[in-house]
Amino acid sequence: MPVTGREVQLLEPRSLEAARRQDRPARAGDRLIYPSRPQTVTVTGAVAQPCAIPHVAMQDARIYRSQCALLPAASPDDLYVIQPDGRAAKIGIALWNRSAPVALAPGAMIYVPIAGSAVRSIAPDINDEAARFLATQVLDAPGVSN
Repeated sequence: MPVTGREVQLLEPRSLEAARRQDRPARAGDRLIYPSRPQTVTVTGAVAQPCAIPHVAMQDARIYRSQCALLPAASPDDLYVIQPDGRAAKIGIALWNRSAPVALAPGAMIYVPIAGSAVRSIAPDINDEAARFLATQVLDAPGVSN
């Protein structure tokens, strides 16, 4: 995946009128990509292979995770939820740290982190960095190459 330089941009006209600082001009070379509504949620990270699972409204992230084959190094405690607008959040999924259910938007990505015990001494921030990087990726859109 390439570094994209993605910037989230507010596109609702009334909100732009109220918040002029958000109304940034396009510059030479900029592209506005407004993809069609996705139909899936992608599970990636410490999985046997990335899974594109049909989106179900209000379905918890843990259910999507359970539908994808995990690697032995997968964290049993946490997930990262990356919404299509670029927001990323770490959520607890174990009994001892369980977060409230998180509603995923169509096109969201779930990053299954590597267990902290496996990476703590080598690269303790690798999972946070991977989730932040995934949040920069542009949704697939017909005719657009990333």
